[in-house]
Amino acid sequence: LVFVSTLDGNLHALDLNNNGEKKWSVDFNYKPMLSSSIHSRE
Repeated sequence: LVFVSTLDGNLHALDLNNNGEKKWSVDFNYKPMLSSSIHSRE
């Protein structure tokens, strides 16, 4: 298994022996680790 932590605060386990199939994921119910205002125009 490969563990992947994403910027939205989730943790995923991927099975590399099975084409990267997602085995499970956990949502820690926290705020995202990163936020951006690039979509906002001033």
